[in-house]
Amino acid sequence: MDLKKLRYFLAVVEEGQITKAARRLHMAQPPLTHQIKVFEQELGVQLLEKAGRQVRLTKAGCALRDRAEHILNIVDVTEKELKAFGDGLQGTVSVGSVAGWGLSLLPEWIRVFHAAYPDVTFNLFEGTSTRTKELLDNGVIDIAVVPFAIDDKRYGSFQLPAEPMVAAMQAKWADGLPPGGIGVAAIADKPLILPRMTKITDYITKYFPDAKIFCRHEDIRSMLTLAACGLGVTVVPRSALRINRDPELVYRVIERPPITTTANVFWIKNRPLSSVAGNFIAAFPGELLRQ
Repeated sequence: MDLKKLRYFLAVVEEGQITKAARRLHMAQPPLTHQIKVFEQELGVQLLEKAGRQVRLTKAGCALRDRAEHILNIVDVTEKELKAFGDGLQGTVSVGSVAGWGLSLLPEWIRVFHAAYPDVTFNLFEGTSTRTKELLDNGVIDIAVVPFAIDDKRYGSFQLPAEPMVAAMQAKWADGLPPGGIGVAAIADKPLILPRMTKITDYITKYFPDAKIFCRHEDIRSMLTLAACGLGVTVVPRSALRINRDPELVYRVIERPPITTTANVFWIKNRPLSSVAGNFIAAFPGELLRQ
């Protein structure tokens, strides 16, 4: 069924005259009359009949009018929805992050984006560094947030500001520690709960080979929970303080040496991003880069 002929038909029905409908459609009367007749021939029924200068619907025309209005409404809504997807106004953004590392970043990013694009939904994944990169490479996620750099031309990326590492522990492990910044040596003799694949872990294993590493983990939340249980001292980025405000924990900034860490945001450069994912990247809050 020709959608254009459906629109012609409805215009005639709504105006009640071929002449008025032709004027509304910005076309001459004879071509419009011809199109209606062709439409009737295609359907094998009479849709309109003359009543003086007016036209009125036949029973078949009444039945088609109701269906035509419904069909064209669906078409119009679908076209608007597809345009919205094309413009990035609707759709889903899939983001993966190393467990815990995205928690200090994603909520504010999503909040800012949601204010501008309220119809966009999110699909969030958490896992290990390797798993997060696999999800990105396999196209399961659009964007990855990981605590390391990927030196590969396949990826587009930007880096968040470096931030200091903080030792988190129960008060019993903080006895004798100064209230301000501390050196790594001040915690090297305590049970340590360390993140994998970070400069602080590399530094401790290199310069303090006798240090007791009680646990290695990638989920910052779990590391802080273990520390809050009194099992040892964990070392996390300063932004992690937003994640766990357990009153059992006390914190000391590690200043000697001044080892910092950062998160990196990645996407596949040569794989077309959906409009909505591209808009999400473009909407990254600048103030997070200036922290």
